[in-house]
Amino acid sequence: MYASASVGYKNFLFLDATVRNDWSSTLPVNNNSFTYPSITGSFVFSDLEGLKNLEWLSFGKIRLGWAQVGNDTEPYQLYKVYEAQQPIDGKPSYSLPKELANNQLKPEVTSSWETGINLSFFRNRLGVDVTYYNNNSRNQILAVPVSSAFGYESKFLNAGKINNRGVEVQLNASPLKNDNFQWNTTVNYAKNKNKVVKLDELVNTLTLSNTLVNLVAREGQPYGQFLGYDFVYAPNGKRVVENDGTYMKTSQLVPLGSILPDFTFGFQNSFQYKNFSLGFLVDGRIGGKFFSQTYKVGMYAGILDKTAANNVRETGVVLDGVKADVTFHADGTYTVDNVTENTTNITAQQWARNEYNGPTTFSIFDASYIKFREVVLGYDIPLKSTKTVKNVNVSLYGRNLWNIYTKSKYIDPEFTTSGGNVQGIEGGNIPTPITYGLNVNLKF
Repeated sequence: MYASASVGYKNFLFLDATVRNDWSSTLPVNNNSFTYPSITGSFVFSDLEGLKNLEWLSFGKIRLGWAQVGNDTEPYQLYKVYEAQQPIDGKPSYSLPKELANNQLKPEVTSSWETGINLSFFRNRLGVDVTYYNNNSRNQILAVPVSSAFGYESKFLNAGKINNRGVEVQLNASPLKNDNFQWNTTVNYAKNKNKVVKLDELVNTLTLSNTLVNLVAREGQPYGQFLGYDFVYAPNGKRVVENDGTYMKTSQLVPLGSILPDFTFGFQNSFQYKNFSLGFLVDGRIGGKFFSQTYKVGMYAGILDKTAANNVRETGVVLDGVKADVTFHADGTYTVDNVTENTTNITAQQWARNEYNGPTTFSIFDASYIKFREVVLGYDIPLKSTKTVKNVNVSLYGRNLWNIYTKSKYIDPEFTTSGGNVQGIEGGNIPTPITYGLNVNLKF
């Protein structure tokens, strides 16, 4: 069920409200109904007396809103349901799932509020839109690990609480505009701060993936933390080397960074000259981490260029680091004493194996990139007066044309993005192709 209401006052004050109620068959019968409302107010101050006639101010609006959204879960998480397996001697075979069902689940709830301002100047030649938001998601339905002695690997619980807050900014302008030529440009910027506030009383770390690398959600840290073995560092910041000349690793798994970027951005331009048009888009993300299995295996197999650079296969290599006495403690910390420079020469094979079996940090990379995403060249074909076809536009386009900048030398960080919870992991992905095309657009 859904209802909405909208009220306006003198064309400058507005109030919108909604309320919705869902019933879901994937939740318990006695707890399958959830209501979520929203309310938003806006104030168009540019329509006030004394401001509406200003030549430099075309439009101005302040907005503030609060909303709550409910969510159910996947089917078959309330009661035990047998799963079909491979037949045995031609006879059907079934087994119970690895996750223990829970018939006391509650709907997930996300509460959010946002505020923003929208401004336009000089007859809409320059505009800016700024938004700040703060979202809290609670009662998230997660498969929380339990002891295998319990008969299951995990149990479905309302266990998660995650906070997201951030800012989004969009700037648009028309720097040049006359009868024959027009240039429009848009710049956008988005920054999101994430924190896993609470998981469950019995567990503070939830494993999202442990296939190629450990990816977890951990209380008090940003979502999507990589857990792995780091280098051991001396007080002077140099990496500690084992007696055999390879890099030492920590005794326990430690956080190695989050998959989430520091910020994302885009820069779009369009030019129009008479019947010709040209547009291009540059976008990117800065910050965040990703794990590359391709790099890890490539080093071990000796197929990356660095495994043959500087005659390393013939002469070996002395790793940049120090020898030291290291004492590991029960809590994972360590102390380093008696530091001396490393002078041990190792073979290229030892070096490559160290990158494969040693510190996980070798295969964790910065996910920053800037890309020339798209360019489009178009032409509006002049037509004689006709009642059928009003306009014909022909355009050529190219996409993913140039990796302007990537922090990682060997792997495109964009390979690691997906729509699910498991992101930031790359393993043998096919490179993103450059595509070209022709569009013909008819308007009748």
